[in-house]
Amino acid sequence: MIAKEKESRADARADFEYDVRYKIITREELNITRKNNSLQNISALKELKINPIASDNTTELSKTDQNLAEFLLRIDGKLDRIIHLLGENRNNNDSFFEGIGKNISASGMNIILEKPVEKGEILFAKLILSEQPFICIDVYGEIVRVTTIKDKDIEKFQTGISFIYTDPSVQEKIVSCVFRQQRREIQKKQN
Repeated sequence: MIAKEKESRADARADFEYDVRYKIITREELNITRKNNSLQNISALKELKINPIASDNTTELSKTDQNLAEFLLRIDGKLDRIIHLLGENRNNNDSFFEGIGKNISASGMNIILEKPVEKGEILFAKLILSEQPFICIDVYGEIVRVTTIKDKDIEKFQTGISFIYTDPSVQEKIVSCVFRQQRREIQKKQN
């Protein structure tokens, strides 16, 4: 029974729009990036004296500290990106593109892109799912479906992504955000 509850929890999906910044990467880049990001984030959290692994008896204050730490790490990453872009060695392969998320679950998401992509490619995406509370996550996924659509006579690409190598804490953030969004939708219908 417990396994079934976890399965249904992970399958929960919410339809709402969110900002997506993404780039296509190779499998080698995926392995290198994941290893580097994991080591950097853990060491940065330790510098901030925050335990990167939350326990079941985590207080609300420590959850807030964790969110603040992740937000500060995100700002640090953005500052590094700005410095890189202002530098002389600007590499276009390192550029992120913009997209719009349409729905998400712990196992994948559906996004609308303006640049063409191909089934089987690996995508690295930075998502801001919520601003109150601030929920930003990085995900890696394989493109499993691409459908060309027209939006105001502009060709766009509706893209299905299946997450790969998703950290359990990231999955939990997604599920939490999905449930929060579902509660908002129920409240709207009741009012």
